[in-house]
Amino acid sequence: MYNEGEQAITLELIMAIKGDSFRMFILENMETKIELYEAYDLKTLERKIEEQIEINKALLLDVHHIQHQVTFDPNRNKMLYTAVVHFKGKGKAN
Repeated sequence: MYNEGEQAITLELIMAIKGDSFRMFILENMETKIELYEAYDLKTLERKIEEQIEINKALLLDVHHIQHQVTFDPNRNKMLYTAVVHFKGKGKAN
């Protein structure tokens, strides 16, 4: 599945056995992940990001970089707040 030199950990877990068949899930160590968020108020945007940070901690991902922007949405006559959050695997440099 992986070329030599790639740093990836594959764990195979048998999650359930039923009769003659079984289910197997393969979990891979994610090295990087980028998520996009938007909201019409800053508090909602911050809450969305904080919730995902907690979820991604379970996947062993830490925040590497956050970029945010605000723009006017003429269709709703409101400010639109957006953010890009770059998560990296724990212990990964750069």
